[in-house]
Amino acid sequence: MNENFYINTQTIKERTIIKTKSFDFSVVYINSGTGKYIQNQTIDIFLPHSIFLLSKETELSITPTTKIVCTITEIHFKSNLLEDRKTFSQAIQFLQPFADKINYCTCLTLSSANNHGIYPFLDIIANEYQDIKPLSLFIIQNTLASLIVYIARIYNLTTFEDETKKVTTKANLIEHVKTTIENNYSQQISLDTIAKQYYVNPSYLSHCFKKKVGISLTDFLITTRINQAKLLLLDTEELIIDIASSCGFNTIAHFNTCFKKLEHVTPTEFRNKYKIRSRTFL
Repeated sequence: MNENFYINTQTIKERTIIKTKSFDFSVVYINSGTGKYIQNQTIDIFLPHSIFLLSKETELSITPTTKIVCTITEIHFKSNLLEDRKTFSQAIQFLQPFADKINYCTCLTLSSANNHGIYPFLDIIANEYQDIKPLSLFIIQNTLASLIVYIARIYNLTTFEDETKKVTTKANLIEHVKTTIENNYSQQISLDTIAKQYYVNPSYLSHCFKKKVGISLTDFLITTRINQAKLLLLDTEELIIDIASSCGFNTIAHFNTCFKKLEHVTPTEFRNKYKIRSRTFL
């Protein structure tokens, strides 16, 4: 549509190279999927709702996790797209640290709440680009400028060189791991399988998790399973062996051992004690 601007949404299943080419800046948004990325000899992971900000002459290699389809949206543009109106000055200010760099990339991740705010910007830009109408360029310019400021406001960025704001900071990684555990505790997951999913070393993940959460990843997983088991013991008449299985325990013996370690009573004793008490208050 315009030599100063290009947008593309694609689904990738294998290693893909993204280049800024003749543009000054690029915004790459991970709509869905996880995997690893390589940029300037640095290898790291990306998560759903990651945003890559690329300077000129940058190459970004993205490889999705095996068997997981990854959808990305690329927005490439030249700086003069946002230089012809004073109202864009705030966006240009945030992008300025990129302007003097070559082959530079930073990666950020949106929280679930902030991610909902990104979609309207992307939808408007994509729709105007695909279906050109009067004032489409004007709308794209304004929406793109707003998108840049929105991202910068979320992270309180005064410079894109702040390494603590990367998507792959330990805090963001651990929050995603906790969500994975809470949503999949009934499955046969472990430290090793989760580390593999997020392309990190198990020992590194274990260390980061315990430092952030205060307990080991394995203990967090067991605690999550036991907490769910407690609810089932009180709210259902299911057999204990079935509860153990539905909460991710392979054997009743392991379930009983973990339960007693945390609650200081057996599952049967817990059910008899607290179910009777709860009925008393009805």
